[in-house]
Amino acid sequence: MKKNYCFLWIAACLSWCALSQTNTSNFISERYQEHFQSSDEESVFLHLNKTSYLAGEEIWFKAYIFSQKAEKSSQSSTNLYVGLYDANGDQLTKQLICIRNGQANGNIELKKELNSGIYYVKAATQHMVDTQPMAAFVEEITIYGTNYTETQEATKATYDIQFLPEGGHLVNDVESTVGFKAINQKGKGVYVTGTIYDTNNTEITTFESNSYGIGTFDITPKENQTYTAKVVFEEETTTTETIPAAKNSGIAIQVNTVEKDSLQIVVNTNEKTLRTIVSKDYTLFIHKDGKARSMPLTFKNNTKVALTIPRNKLFNGVNTITLFDGRTPILERLFFNRKTAKNLSVMLKKVETEDEYSQFSLYLIKRRAGILDANVSISILPETTEAYNPAHNVYSSFYLKPYVRGEIENPKHYFPNTTKSKRKDLDALLITQGWSAYDWTTIFQGKPRKAITEQGVTISGTLNFPTKRTKGILLQDTKEHPAEFYLLDKERKFVIKNLFP
Repeated sequence: MKKNYCFLWIAACLSWCALSQTNTSNFISERYQEHFQSSDEESVFLHLNKTSYLAGEEIWFKAYIFSQKAEKSSQSSTNLYVGLYDANGDQLTKQLICIRNGQANGNIELKKELNSGIYYVKAATQHMVDTQPMAAFVEEITIYGTNYTETQEATKATYDIQFLPEGGHLVNDVESTVGFKAINQKGKGVYVTGTIYDTNNTEITTFESNSYGIGTFDITPKENQTYTAKVVFEEETTTTETIPAAKNSGIAIQVNTVEKDSLQIVVNTNEKTLRTIVSKDYTLFIHKDGKARSMPLTFKNNTKVALTIPRNKLFNGVNTITLFDGRTPILERLFFNRKTAKNLSVMLKKVETEDEYSQFSLYLIKRRAGILDANVSISILPETTEAYNPAHNVYSSFYLKPYVRGEIENPKHYFPNTTKSKRKDLDALLITQGWSAYDWTTIFQGKPRKAITEQGVTISGTLNFPTKRTKGILLQDTKEHPAEFYLLDKERKFVIKNLFP
């Protein structure tokens, strides 16, 4: 009888654990999806005619507004705010542009009195300002005014380097990847090389950055060891920095994004930790813009859990991996996933040149049969121009910038993401971003994001004349509105909402 009772008790425990794990996973998924249900996050890209101007010229642009959740032109907002700012962040001019079917266009006239210097064009919808102000489109431009003089700044070069473990932390006796980023006094990335040493001054590994100062190296930290990096910057400037200390117990993650068709995830721990979590259940949660996949994860008797996930089962763009212990997130990792190439390609080709005139042909290539439908903007400049060098392209604006909290140097470098070296560079960039911007406490409290989108403008006013017997005003019909009568209140005031003048 005792054996039977024991068997029943064990079976009951296993059932309860499985049920508990399922309930936790469902809770995380449901609250996450509820949080994004009523919100449609937007991204903006401005195609400028160039990035260097003379004072008195005009900045011409076409804007593309993108729905991150639907991955197509946004149909939500109709109002785009476009402003010009100086190097101190002071606003010089601001415009309200009407969005139609996810696109808008306009121009900014540059005053002839503008001083030479660096300026910024910024664009955002009100919804972006309210929910994700860091995602606003910002492009640096140069304006040459009447006071232009070519000067060389004589500033002493200084450098800094940061080390950021993959997933957020290191664990002793667990192989981990460490990302790093080196910058100069202007915040620009600089090429570095370096060597990692342990407490006994024994060389552990070496590292080398790309041209933007970003790179990675692998390390297996040991208990009672402190690791230092001897770093060589430009001009043979050297420094010694300490690597973040490893935990005696915990869980670490390594993600291999090199393969085109699949993603390899390895979740590691050490023997000390394994003894305390051998029967513990975790939830691996992969998510993006309200879409998510979750899977149970348990170590059982192994210190390593390896998963291979086909890329077509993941989401397009920047995905976030969050590992949960119950309802507590214990590590996160951003990675980029490109499932398939877009069906429609656009190519502009110069086919003929005669005297000072050139003829171009525009090709729209679609891999499947159907009607071609594309929004296209073209800026044509002299072939040897240095006046067009934007930091952003449409890919980086839609698929990278909204998901990264820090500034990205030359984001267009990472797209199109078609070569192994670019995929490696992008992955190193995302490792250095650390934890995502998700507030899981707010998500689990069931607080959905507010979906506030502007539709047209609101006009409020007071009717001053005639002073008697008038009950309201009539708005004549326009291309956008049928005729409508608006009543006056007791103070002869009126409000017209959602107006497209």
